Amino acid sequence: MVLIDLEIVEIHIRDPVAVDTGAARAVGDRVGLFDGPGSGLGVAGLVLAATVVGIGLFVKSLVSDVDGPLDPRAIGGSAVSSAPQTSSPPTTDVKPIKATAFSPEGTLENADAVSLSIDGDPTTAWKSEDYSSPRPFPTVKNGEGILLELPKAVVLGSVTVVVNGTGTSIQIRSSDTSSPATLEDTTQLTPPQAMNPGPNTFAITSPTPTSNVLVWITQLGDVGDKHRAEIAEITVKAAG
Repeated sequence: MVLIDLEIVEIHIRDPVAVDTGAARAVGDRVGLFDGPGSGLGVAGLVLAATVVGIGLFVKSLVSDVDGPLDPRAIGGSAVSSAPQTSSPPTTDVKPIKATAFSPEGTLENADAVSLSIDGDPTTAWKSEDYSSPRPFPTVKNGEGILLELPKAVVLGSVTVVVNGTGTSIQIRSSDTSSPATLEDTTQLTPPQAMNPGPNTFAITSPTPTSNVLVWITQLGDVGDKHRAEIAEITVKAAG
């Protein structure tokens, strides 16, 4: 069995030479391939020695372009990169200039108090009328809501609704006009969602600018032992 002196490989990695028969024979002499009774190996020994030199050159080629300590990942031919940092798109608060009650299939409920939903004070709230049935919509009427007029048309980023009580269901819609006659005159931006007590944020993905936002109540909730909706605050944000 022929043992290969690893020092030879190290020498040729540090100072590679052309793989020719002269270099191969020099390596062969160091490991004793051509001395004594084993000299009959001849061509086989020369080939083995040349292989040693070739390995040295190959390893050298892998590390020749590395400046500084060798990164083991470089030998495998792959690089590890950090995942790009992502952040939420920036948004800007948009203060509504007007809030009106919207109930196209019934009477307006507490219309004089609807401005409490945009007064910046979550301790005040607009309240619907109390109903004897916990689920009056759409039997009594198709729903009710608060229509917000913005100072200018913007692409919406989100709408946050602060709700008192539990069970109220709300969706966000938009309108081309500040006085739509029917619900069909508005456009759905989100599906109805059951609200939790406190703030509930709707992410808006529509790219169409609007200056009229409808917070539409599709189902009443319960506040204490009363069947009604209470909206304490509405905040609108424009997409960045």
